[in-house]
Amino acid sequence: MNNQEHWFSGSRLISVLIKIAYAWSYAWGVTQLVLISVQLPSERVKYGIYIFILLIVLAVLTWQRYSLLIFAGILLVGAATVFFTGDSWQKKAALIAGEAREFVELAIAWFGGQAPGSSANLQILALLICCGLTLFSYFVLARFNLPFLALLLLVAVGVFNSSADPWIFFPWLFLSGIAVIAALARKQSWTYHQLLWRKYQCQARFMIQSLPVAALSLVLAFGFSRILPPALFHSNYTEGLIDDIADLFITPQSTPDQSQEFSIGAFGFYPLIERLGGPVSLSSQPVMQIDGYPQALLLRGAVSTLYDGQHWIRIQNNETLRFDSPLWKREQISAFNLDLPDFSKLKVNRSSLTAKINYRLTPIDHATKTIFLAGRPFSIIQNNSDQFQLYFDADGQLFSKYWLMPGQSVELQTNIFTDNQPGYQASLLQTQAGQLEADSQVPEEIRQNDLQLPDRAEYQTNGELNQIVRDLIGQEKNPYGKVRLLREYLMQNCQYNLHVSVPPADVDFVSWFLQTKEGYCVYFATALTMMCRLSGVPARFVEGFYAPSSNQPGGSRTISGKNAHAWTEVYLNGLGWVPVDATPGDSSPQPGPSPIPSATITSMPTDKPATPQASISPAISPGAENSGDPANTAWIVWGLLFLFLMPIGFFFRSFWLYQKRHQPEWLKRHFPDERQRGFFYWQEIVKIFKGLGIQPLSGETPHQLIDRIYLETNWLAGRKKAVGKMLIGAEKILYSQHAPSAEELAALESIYLLLELTLLQNKNWILFVLRRICYH
Repeated sequence: MNNQEHWFSGSRLISVLIKIAYAWSYAWGVTQLVLISVQLPSERVKYGIYIFILLIVLAVLTWQRYSLLIFAGILLVGAATVFFTGDSWQKKAALIAGEAREFVELAIAWFGGQAPGSSANLQILALLICCGLTLFSYFVLARFNLPFLALLLLVAVGVFNSSADPWIFFPWLFLSGIAVIAALARKQSWTYHQLLWRKYQCQARFMIQSLPVAALSLVLAFGFSRILPPALFHSNYTEGLIDDIADLFITPQSTPDQSQEFSIGAFGFYPLIERLGGPVSLSSQPVMQIDGYPQALLLRGAVSTLYDGQHWIRIQNNETLRFDSPLWKREQISAFNLDLPDFSKLKVNRSSLTAKINYRLTPIDHATKTIFLAGRPFSIIQNNSDQFQLYFDADGQLFSKYWLMPGQSVELQTNIFTDNQPGYQASLLQTQAGQLEADSQVPEEIRQNDLQLPDRAEYQTNGELNQIVRDLIGQEKNPYGKVRLLREYLMQNCQYNLHVSVPPADVDFVSWFLQTKEGYCVYFATALTMMCRLSGVPARFVEGFYAPSSNQPGGSRTISGKNAHAWTEVYLNGLGWVPVDATPGDSSPQPGPSPIPSATITSMPTDKPATPQASISPAISPGAENSGDPANTAWIVWGLLFLFLMPIGFFFRSFWLYQKRHQPEWLKRHFPDERQRGFFYWQEIVKIFKGLGIQPLSGETPHQLIDRIYLETNWLAGRKKAVGKMLIGAEKILYSQHAPSAEELAALESIYLLLELTLLQNKNWILFVLRRICYH
């Protein structure tokens, strides 16, 4: 033995300290990565010291067989004595329980993106995360050496930090990665057996020897990741899957990028900023190119639902989900009304209402994250970008996770309403014939948002606007008939004018428009939306672009700021959301469809719902947010959590049972009868033979089975004496009432242990683990 081997074999304490050092590097690195990803205080030096102290304490308490149980028992007895002998222990218990409940609520609120609480509580939460990860690191790396669990956690944490600054992210990943690689190097139990070294000292030697290889591998991996193009390492499918899982468990604390929000105010509308109206001068700046479908289109960019009499307010907490994800298929169908119209239940010709179209969007000059949608989307593809993830919300707004740069195109296949067909309006009227809105079953969210009225006198039962709407619709009961009458009134009695006077700040915007009878698309769309609501038809305000028809090859046309537009969408039973444009002139076709959940209407609400403060721009982002409806997705959350924890539970259970079944005391306690214990050994031997590919034949005796194994393999070579005693004991158990002798029982046990090593050596570790799970 050389000096180095002698040094390592001299002290087991050195090997323990080396394992603790690696566990410390892993725990420190993962703790920092987790705290950075959830934006909790990450005091690096302090937590590094805490982790080291806790690891040393855990090593002292648990390295010997019963020290942990003894210490835990003393601690519990002492704590219980102090606690229950106090004068007011019941009050103390209630106080502690209350504080614990408040702290759990704080943690849930923080991870859910709600109010963060005090800095002191956040420090405690960060410290608890640090302690939990330290315990995980100790037992998974230092104590039991389960590197694959450590690697699984590291990969998960790395994924959630993938967008962080690599020069901040990589050092902590490097620190943790070295520990995982060292743990893999330590896992060489057959090598220990072959070289006959002392196990613990040999493990430490292998871990230290792996250090330069691990460091070089990680540095090279980081270097190549910075040099090589990201497309080599990126998979849209994998990224989407990770985003889906993140949607189930994580809600962003705030909108990550407000710059993606679309508003026609960027092109000259909303000159008053704080309220609607006023003269406008529209921008002629090119925005995008449209190719494909040559007919006129309305391209939805943003939806507003709440109106306070002066301006539109966008819902601030509208959640986004990944488009085309199997997890959110139901929500996608609901948001875009993909299951409507159901022509099997309608007595109208399909071509008179809808048509499938294809068109392509290409930004010009400026990047965008808003995907402008005409109709109801069935397929969306970006062909010239390596990264493309698409998100939607309940209002049918579409967002790209990454910026869509100038020159990058998105191809869409959608289903639009064929408003240019002669029988379009007649078909709509026919579908709504006899469908009273009061008998519909519109979801609560639509009733609250899309039938909402401002708390102003004009909108009350005897208010001026309410009276105007009643006079206009008369006895009309057909929902679309009401919408058509209101639209025709606005188009015939109001004039299109960009250079209007500024409306008074104390007058309802719709009332002012109906008095002056002049305005532009924002005026017409706002008026039609609120008048539809007063008639009992759900409606919402939509902003986007009007793409005029084209006679160019391929339907090509350039859209500029002058094509920015606003219109109304109404919810019709059996059809979903249908666009209706009341603005007169060339920009007022009866264009394509658009989204939100399907349903029916009961009655118009009388109370104004709580409306969040907002501006003309929405506060919605396509980040990885939580599921739209907790009731719909809670089972998915718990199901995935169960599927994630179940294999871990099986592993630990199998590991524990494996350890127990190799302890003579445990076997004697559970199989006190020698025949039972011998039968257990023989059953295990037969199972191992099956794992090695030897299937016992029907009616085959133990002697015949072993003779066949001798002929086909050399697994039992050199064990003739032990095998002979084993066979005598096995046949006593199987064919007689006699118990095996002590020597025969020992032979059964030794052959059992030998064959387990053979299984591990001649097959692979996966089969070995599966045997642990399936056979125990």
